Amino acid sequence: MTTEGEFHIRKPPATLSQSQQPVSLEALDDYPYKSVALASTRANLTGLWRYWRPYYQTKRAPCDAACPVGNQVVDYIQTVVEGHWQKAANVLRSENPLPAVTGRVCHRPCELSCNRRQYDQRIAIHDIEAVLAEIQFEPLRFPPTPVPRAVAVVGSGPAELAFAFFMASLHHAVTLFETAEALGGRLRAGPQARHLPDGLLDAEIERIVGERMAVQHSAVGLEELKAKYEGIFGGVHSPEELMLVLPGGRDRSPDEPVPFPGVGAHEVAQPTLPIRAPLRVSEAIGYGKWVALLLDAYWRGLNPADTLSHIQVGGNPRIVSALKYLALLTDHPLQRSEEVVTYDKLQLDMLESPSSWDPVLVTEAEGLLTSQWATRDDLQRVLAEAHRCFSCGRCNHCDNCWVYCPDAVISRSEGRYEIDYDYCKGCLLCAAVCPRRVLSVIEEEKWNG
Repeated sequence: MTTEGEFHIRKPPATLSQSQQPVSLEALDDYPYKSVALASTRANLTGLWRYWRPYYQTKRAPCDAACPVGNQVVDYIQTVVEGHWQKAANVLRSENPLPAVTGRVCHRPCELSCNRRQYDQRIAIHDIEAVLAEIQFEPLRFPPTPVPRAVAVVGSGPAELAFAFFMASLHHAVTLFETAEALGGRLRAGPQARHLPDGLLDAEIERIVGERMAVQHSAVGLEELKAKYEGIFGGVHSPEELMLVLPGGRDRSPDEPVPFPGVGAHEVAQPTLPIRAPLRVSEAIGYGKWVALLLDAYWRGLNPADTLSHIQVGGNPRIVSALKYLALLTDHPLQRSEEVVTYDKLQLDMLESPSSWDPVLVTEAEGLLTSQWATRDDLQRVLAEAHRCFSCGRCNHCDNCWVYCPDAVISRSEGRYEIDYDYCKGCLLCAAVCPRRVLSVIEEEKWNG
């Protein structure tokens, strides 16, 4: 209480501080004195107390890491969940030029690695892939190469088609040589052919070839090719073996080997040496893509080994991502860790139940179908499977971090979360309740932004 020019502090009764018995507070003087804030405490940056820093970081799902083609599996599945069918098809076809084929004949390492397989039943990833392959899409657009090269592709199996597709996408002039009347190689004549509906392979090949490249149905010798082309890839000597030949030019000695990064840290693979063509379709596609991206990097003056360190998937030097290569060429690196979120890293008790989906999404997808190989029933099954996906390593906006933060320092806007580090004390409750290991933790003094 204050009187004129005086200030008196009202002290609590002595019994209140000495007694451990319940106290009856009836009159105003029975209450202890309590301070009243006269200004904001926002200037007190409590985040300075922090020892641990939580931060958002997209990681790699096991299905992604196991795919020999380098498919961004969780990305296109979660894009389907969000209702963006064409965007999901774009993600799929950015990495895989033959998804309608691999959706039916792949040996499915992604499904064998699916975390949901240990929980109840794996996601039918290849059913999703086969249906998305029939959705309208926009091809991935790479920046023009400073010096377009003339490239010859001998044969039209899965590795050769993948190599030709990415070389053409990277703005090189591609000519494909095939002695058979129809393109497809062992995809058309091998044991996998019986799994492909009539006409499906032709449709996929047309999407690859289109007006992108020239096709010649004739036999051609290596010496003839070396006189006209700066790069030659495929079954040059035998359909069972693949090799890359780079004839000498003004800036290189004849048939000089190009240093491609090998499997080991210090190994160098010589692309002029033939390798046996992979028998598994997805591995063959992945190999053709691997050679194409690293060859383009070499021609652009980039170091292939350094390039590989930026575009490999899940730490595997034989699996590469075209989307990551595009990000490298455009100087927009993807904020993604290659750490694989295995089953033991999931917070299973914090996972929400599969959500229901709006039937309108099926109707919208029907309008985007380009063939008869996907039906309304297929689209419904895809949506049901997509909603079962754990979204390992990828934020699906579950709001757990936002809800549980005790200091309310996490904000959300347009599907993104931000942490106000001025006031985050590093309690790490947000990381503890993140079901998918999207929130990483680092010592504050080691953080370099």
